[in-house]
Amino acid sequence: MKTNIIHPLIIKKFNIKLIAISAIVAAAGIVALFLSYTLIGSALLIISLIIYFFKSTNMVYSPSGSYIKTESLYFDKEFLETLKNIIAKEITDETAPFKLSDNGSGRVDIVYSADKEFAAYRLFRFVPHSYEPATDMVSCTGNEAHKLLKYFDRCRS
Repeated sequence: MKTNIIHPLIIKKFNIKLIAISAIVAAAGIVALFLSYTLIGSALLIISLIIYFFKSTNMVYSPSGSYIKTESLYFDKEFLETLKNIIAKEITDETAPFKLSDNGSGRVDIVYSADKEFAAYRLFRFVPHSYEPATDMVSCTGNEAHKLLKYFDRCRS
């Protein structure tokens, strides 16, 4: 899922371990090239570039240093207004979960920290050929984020 979250507490952070692994694989590729193992050396260099360019940064929730996770949940479009009302109110353990589907005409994108101290979500509706936003991005922290993520977990089961 490609979610463009702009929040002052979410930052990009370099993953030092993966950068080091990328450097080691690149060095092994260069050594393989010098030893005339061109296919192996080229493959190692390509792998190191892929690791470096696609995996070297992570989104992090800065107060806790926890990595950001994203997911999309799909539901039928007729539940969109119901879901807007449910999420607009305070969510409790008694809040009725909504029914998810494998691919529905409604979608909720959730972005949250691994420690569940931060969560942000946005509802979308399917208009022919694409999903368009149905609500603004809403973010919450602390206990409110825990409740929201627990609610979405109940909807999954």
